[in-house]
Amino acid sequence: MERRERHRQLRRRRNDGSAVGYAESAAAFSAFPATFAGVAVDSTAVLLRYTFNGDANLDGNVNLGDFNRLAANFGQSGRAWSDGDSDYNGTVNLNDFNQLASNFGLSLAPDGAVLGKSLGEGARLRMRSGLPELA
Repeated sequence: MERRERHRQLRRRRNDGSAVGYAESAAAFSAFPATFAGVAVDSTAVLLRYTFNGDANLDGNVNLGDFNRLAANFGQSGRAWSDGDSDYNGTVNLNDFNQLASNFGLSLAPDGAVLGKSLGEGARLRMRSGLPELA
C-alpha cells in the first residue's frame, strides 16, 4: 500500500492524545530479524501500535528519541508517523510538535497502563485493551 493511501486511511484525529502509530520496520530497526511486540519481523513488515501521539518510534514512551525524529524531519513533507508526523497529514510541522509536547513524558507500563500525567478515562481504557508489550 502506498504511503499516501495509508495516511488517508489512518487520518482520524483523537482528542485524547492517542492514535494508531505505524512504521515500516526498516525505519524502526537497523538489524533483522527484529522483534516487535513479541513477534519476529523482517525488513518488509509494517508495524502498528495503539499508542500516544508523538511516539514516533512506537516504543510506548514519548521522550527525547521521539523529539529527535520530529526535529530531524521538521518542515518536511512526504513524511510518516515514524518521522514525527503524528497527525497523518504527511508533513512534520507545529501541529505534530504540539501533540508530542502534550504527551511528553508519558509511558506505557507492560500491562498497558499509562504512567506519567493523566489521560482521560476513555483513553486509559482503550490503551489497556489489547496494547501489545514491546520486547
